[in-house]
Amino acid sequence: MKNYYLLWLLLVPFQIFSQDYKLFTATSQKLFTDYPVPFNTYSLSIESAKQIGTDSVYYNFFKLSSDRIESDTCEFWGENWCNQQNAPAWAGPKIEFDNVFTYRFYNLNNDTLNFLFTAAINGPVRFYEDSLQKFSIEFIKTDTLTVLEQPDSAVYFQIAHTDLDGNPINSALNGEHIIISKEFGLVRFFVIDSFPSVLKPISLIGNVSPTAGFYQLTNEMVYDYQAGDEIQYKETSWYQPPAPPWYYYTRFRKHIFLEREQTDDYLKYSIRQELFYQDSVGIEIDTISKQYLRSETIAEIPFEKYDGSTRSLQLSAYCDELRWTYSIDAMDGPVYCEADTCWGTDDTQGPPEFRYSSYTLGLGLHTYTRDRNWDMGESYHIQKRIVFFKKDAEECGDEVIVGIQNFEKSLAQLTLNPNPATTVVRISSSVEIRRFLLTDLYGNLLFVQSVSNKEITIDVSPFSDGLYFVRILLKNGEVATKKLVVSKKF
Repeated sequence: MKNYYLLWLLLVPFQIFSQDYKLFTATSQKLFTDYPVPFNTYSLSIESAKQIGTDSVYYNFFKLSSDRIESDTCEFWGENWCNQQNAPAWAGPKIEFDNVFTYRFYNLNNDTLNFLFTAAINGPVRFYEDSLQKFSIEFIKTDTLTVLEQPDSAVYFQIAHTDLDGNPINSALNGEHIIISKEFGLVRFFVIDSFPSVLKPISLIGNVSPTAGFYQLTNEMVYDYQAGDEIQYKETSWYQPPAPPWYYYTRFRKHIFLEREQTDDYLKYSIRQELFYQDSVGIEIDTISKQYLRSETIAEIPFEKYDGSTRSLQLSAYCDELRWTYSIDAMDGPVYCEADTCWGTDDTQGPPEFRYSSYTLGLGLHTYTRDRNWDMGESYHIQKRIVFFKKDAEECGDEVIVGIQNFEKSLAQLTLNPNPATTVVRISSSVEIRRFLLTDLYGNLLFVQSVSNKEITIDVSPFSDGLYFVRILLKNGEVATKKLVVSKKF
């Protein structure tokens, strides 16, 4: 009886520990990113949970399998083939919890990773081993931790990666921590599905219930401008009848933000708009207003869930700065079959329309594209994308400027010779040239080079006959845009 009582006393701390520090629940929604340097995101959103005996089993399927199945219950275009939405996310195909202190994760090879999350075991406990290596965890401490800017109690485990003889292996996981917070659950972990081929630590950056951190994208986060910010868009359109009556154009639209007003519900901006068309000398200038409902949601966890479109969230480089960018790649025709939990294609009466959108924090809608190509019928291409912006007085991209003759008046000593050119063109300036860019009529960048000279020579022989633009940045800060004609007839 005394031995049983002693065992009960030992088990009570184990159970209290496990109950207070669960990794997640059946309703958890979490967002992780690469650690220590963020780049990609990894959502954990429990799709379903089952009770099997004393175990809780969690599934987080929200991606499409690459294998196709034939549906017996749903009809799709052509044959009844579809892709099931049962591909595992980063955490593997399923997670089992014995509701005490043991978690079992499964990788894509169906290998089992057994985690014993308890403070009562002395020394490392192995959670995975193969013919070459083994991985263990060891309880380190219980401490106060700031999680998503909120203080919380957390337990720390340290990972040891060794060979079979116990010699340390210098890897991305060796010495890393697994951290479990009392309120937020799993805080620091690693990617399971491709383990151990890929060893990738991850860290929590967003959480729902309790809600904190980066758990959704809203208008307030995306359309966040200040007075003095500038954004220039390039807009293009072409169509082939019988497509809708759109027009052929290449134009540039610049927004200069004059005033910002923030209410409880809206962000309101007063904007100077400058609009001009490619190879034009005229410009339309107007003052416009825009407002955005601050709380309107653009996307939320799981950011990567397939919903008829492919979605992703990652840090993208804009000059010397990284910004979170959310992308949506979609096309007409995806149909969901609930009976088989699969997606197939509807009959779109010809090639589908493809759409791509990307939103960047602090810049707004960065790229929007609609595209359909069909030799037998309607074809069109519409695109709007940011080509230049200025935020916090820092510039990024190459601004396109209208009114070429205005620059020629202020920079009369800048010449292109010969023009038209057949093989080479020589650019001469009374002010030192720092950089030049060559674009075609549609704004596509063909050549760029940094220099430190008053005279440069460009080889134009590889280029077809036509009109081009040379954009020149001078040492004194001035920018000039010059027309260049390439003609092999001269």
